[in-house]
Amino acid sequence: MEEFLQFLDQYNYFGNSGREYFYALIAFVATIVILKLFQLIILVKVRKWAESTKTKFDDVLLDVISSVKTYFYFISALYLSFLFLVVPVWLNRAVAILFLISATLEVVRAIDGVIDHLLERYQKQLEESGGKRATSKPIINATRVALKIIVWFLAVTIILSNLGVNVTSLIASLGVGGIAIALALKNILSDIFSSFTIYIDKPFEVGDTIVVGTDKGKVEKIGLKSTRLRTPLGEQLIISNQELTTTRVQNFEQMKERRVLLQLQVEYGTPHTKLKKIPGMLKNLVKEEGLVRFDRCSFADFMDSGLMFELSYYVQTTDYKKYMSVRQKINIAIYRAFEREEIVFAFPTQTVFVRKD
Repeated sequence: MEEFLQFLDQYNYFGNSGREYFYALIAFVATIVILKLFQLIILVKVRKWAESTKTKFDDVLLDVISSVKTYFYFISALYLSFLFLVVPVWLNRAVAILFLISATLEVVRAIDGVIDHLLERYQKQLEESGGKRATSKPIINATRVALKIIVWFLAVTIILSNLGVNVTSLIASLGVGGIAIALALKNILSDIFSSFTIYIDKPFEVGDTIVVGTDKGKVEKIGLKSTRLRTPLGEQLIISNQELTTTRVQNFEQMKERRVLLQLQVEYGTPHTKLKKIPGMLKNLVKEEGLVRFDRCSFADFMDSGLMFELSYYVQTTDYKKYMSVRQKINIAIYRAFEREEIVFAFPTQTVFVRKD
């Protein structure tokens, strides 16, 4: 072997002996073989681990490792082999930059794969936990895009910095340009940031019935710029997300029960024995309904047109149709009970006394 190396020393090209070219060739081939073997060994280990686990993160690792491109091995081997040679500065610099770019691209691709896996897993959990949140997919997609933009921005910054570009001044100029763009797109950006606020804070979800100012409707879609409601009359109401985060929103879906405050007036002249029976009678009527929780009933006041009783109870449902159905049954039961007891409802009347002089 030593004789072969001495034989190579007789040759000299571009400032490097044959021995140095031989060492560079060995380093080139060895680097490719070692990296490929390392990839295969790691793949075998991760695949065995994947078979013993139920998570899918190991599948992501398999995809990342197996998707390393051949050009990365080639450039890495070329970069290491050049360490054994004396080459022009520009060529050495070019190979180093190629190695940096290829390594950065592989790291970015790996991070992109992890981001996709984590967000897809989170989206699946939301869909399994409740169908309402499945429409948060646009927000998750926007988050995916934003994270990838940040990753690629950092990658490009690293590459430009190694190319000798003044990254600080570049970022400063981009900052000034970003401020100008932000001012021009102020309303759009406000709506987008508001959509993230709605997604994170969750004041309402798709399917909830909400009231915004004087408008009421069921949430159909929460987008990046606006939210769509379906009103009781059937129209689609589109409200900007910025408005939804700066105004008071009533969410009826979060109610566990609905309160009913009913005021009844009976005529003056109703016997006191019947007046004493009314609170107990109304209490029994309310308690006969299964979805109702009785609160109170009392002789509240003397009004101009009659004697007022105040009945308070809670309908234990969030369904508006069931709520109105229960309320109707109780109203009819009260009317029939008053009719049976010959208790007359009062209505606004006015008595005029005429005096003759």
